[in-house]
Amino acid sequence: MPPFLKDASDLVTSREATRAGFIEVVIEKNRRATPHLDVARALRSLVLEKCKTPGDVLTLDAHEKALVVAAGVSDKAASHLAKEDRREAVRVLVSQFLEPQGEKWVDELVYRFLLTRGDTLGGEMRNVIGALGQRKLARALMVELRLSELPYHWQHTKLKKWSVGESQSAGIENALNGLFWKRNNAPRTLLFNLKPPGYTKNIDLCLAALDPTTFKTAKAFRAALKQPEIYLAFGELKSGFDPAAADERWKTWRGAVERIRDKYKDSNLATFFVGATIVPNMAQEIWTQLQNGTLSSAANLTDEMQLAGLCRWLVRL
Repeated sequence: MPPFLKDASDLVTSREATRAGFIEVVIEKNRRATPHLDVARALRSLVLEKCKTPGDVLTLDAHEKALVVAAGVSDKAASHLAKEDRREAVRVLVSQFLEPQGEKWVDELVYRFLLTRGDTLGGEMRNVIGALGQRKLARALMVELRLSELPYHWQHTKLKKWSVGESQSAGIENALNGLFWKRNNAPRTLLFNLKPPGYTKNIDLCLAALDPTTFKTAKAFRAALKQPEIYLAFGELKSGFDPAAADERWKTWRGAVERIRDKYKDSNLATFFVGATIVPNMAQEIWTQLQNGTLSSAANLTDEMQLAGLCRWLVRL
């Protein structure tokens, strides 16, 4: 059992932590909403200046992208449509939704633009919440490595380059996708969002007995990651702060653990769970799995002591 946990109640997220998490997400969401609102205001000003009737918007070829968004087509969907298909979507917007509004058609156009952009923002925020949790865990791991006086390398998310970690390197967690260190001369590489061999989906955290700095090319390193025997631990990181969705997130991971153990039943694989929102019944299930060995470790992301303890355990595996 993790020494930093005494019973199931220790895992439960406090009301204060939930409130703080919601506030952090709301602030970030408002920050990211600002550019969308700026475009909506500019669109309204442009239409008022250039268009007398709803049909006039069809002449705004240079601003087709914003009009297509107002028609309910996301950027991703628009990339799969031909130009004529996009124009048809705008024509339908004009005939079926703008013209029936009479004098209020400009407001209707802006509202519909914002409605589609709201969906886009929702998708962005799901990714942001996950990234915030990953950064927090990465920072805690680097702190533990420094406290343990273990030199480490970190991998850049986009460049895939491994660089030496410096004690004064502030902010590298924002671009970090992996960490490498050695303990008792044994190599350990932790990678985020990796699809291990024999598994069809990405796993949030994968710890492998591998030294990425010994490979001459990224291709050779990726090939090495296809060996099932190198993996030591798999973990799930759930960063969301909505208590209503906490159980669903846990059930998803619980099913994943069963599939992982089935795929890696011949290895002594460790599994762990880190969650920002853990409700009482979920905490009890986690505690039971810790007791029977289904889970090797667990921690609440909002509890600094638990997070530090889990990182200490990971570094020493």
